[in-house]
Formats: sequence, structure tokens, C-alpha cells
Amino acid sequence: MSKYPTQKDPDYGTRQYCPPFTPMIDVLALGSEGKFTLDTVQLDAELAHLINLKGMYHRFDEKAAPGKYVRLLEGNLVWMSDAPRERYTNLEFIRRAHGHVLVAGLGIGMVIPPLLAKDGVKNITVIEREPDVIKLVGSQVGSLRGKGTKYARILQGDIHDWRPPRGMRFNTIWLDIWPDVCADNWDEMVELQRVFAHYLDRSDPERWCATWEHDYIKYLVRRDKGE
Repeated sequence: MSKYPTQKDPDYGTRQYCPPFTPMIDVLALGSEGKFTLDTVQLDAELAHLINLKGMYHRFDEKAAPGKYVRLLEGNLVWMSDAPRERYTNLEFIRRAHGHVLVAGLGIGMVIPPLLAKDGVKNITVIEREPDVIKLVGSQVGSLRGKGTKYARILQGDIHDWRPPRGMRFNTIWLDIWPDVCADNWDEMVELQRVFAHYLDRSDPERWCATWEHDYIKYLVRRDKGE
């Protein structure tokens, strides 16, 4: 494969849509732990085209491309992958991330490498509910190191119940615990964002707290209400 892939390459999307993300096939060893499995899925050109057409129908840019992507499964449920749209919907978070960063939901750890590589990020705390995901994924991304001694601290806990120690504040908070894009998640998303906004550093004018796919799910809620 050439250094700069073209759409004729079978792994075009794997590389073309990686910046600033690292293709997770380069990071994670596949396997299983308890009820969770890491495997790969290969998108060919035809399937990628169908996914993009579906995205156009639902009024978002799917950005699917042929390639090989890692996914985290619980049985038949796909919790996360590093397919192009997953990268795209995490891009604003990576751009805004700075200082002390809190991430709710480990998934396949896709956001960890770009956070470790970013100069403005001081430290990373990840809260993950499932011990088996921590064993399967956290044991691998937790060993990654950024500049200096920067690493991701991965803690087991349910973000609905977990709270930081007294006095701890964050500059960036990213809440990403949902496996699908669904209007039914809206109330939970709004409540979590309301709660964790209190743990932002108020002295930081660039502080930011958000939930994954907030804008699109807000659109779905309004559509369902006929607004």
C-alpha cells in the first residue's frame, strides 16, 4: 500500500480518516474478556457507499470509507468502533481538550492516543463501568505514554454514581457512554452534562463539558416532537 492511500486501497478509510486519531488496529491486540470481545470489521466500497446513503437520508454526513476497523462487542451489541464516523464525532472533543481531562466511557480507547499526543493536555482520567473492558482495553491503552510521563488513568466506576474527590476540577469533560444514537438517550445526556458541568474549572475561560452526539440527538428529539 502506498503511503498516501487512494480509494482503490482496501484499507483506505483506516488511514485516510485517522488524523488526529491512531488506527486502533495498530494499538490493540484482539481478544475477549468475559462478555466483551475486540475484533475487526472490514468495510468494502459497496457497504461504505450504502452507509453514506443512509447518513444522507438521516441528515448527517456518515463519512464511511473502505477499511479495517476495530470494534468492541458485548454479544451482538457493538459498543464502539473506530470507523470514520466515530472518529468524526469525537473530533471536536479532541480539538477542545486541554488541561485536566475527564472521559466517561473507555470503549476501545480511541481518544487516548490523540490526547496523549496533544501538548495542551496535562492529564487524563477515564471512568469505565465494566471491569472486563478495563482488563481487555484499559490494560493496553493504559500502558501508552505521551510526552514526558503523561498517561491515561483508568478507574472503574459508573459515571452516574462516580464523583471526583473534593476540590478536583477539570478543564475538559467528555461524556461518551452510549452505544447508539437514539433520542431515548436525551434526558440522561442532559442530566449528566448538568451534573458534571459543576466540576469544571471556573477560572478557565476555555472550559468545556459535552456529551457525544449532543447536537444530532437534540435534532432527533425536536423532530420527534414535530418542532
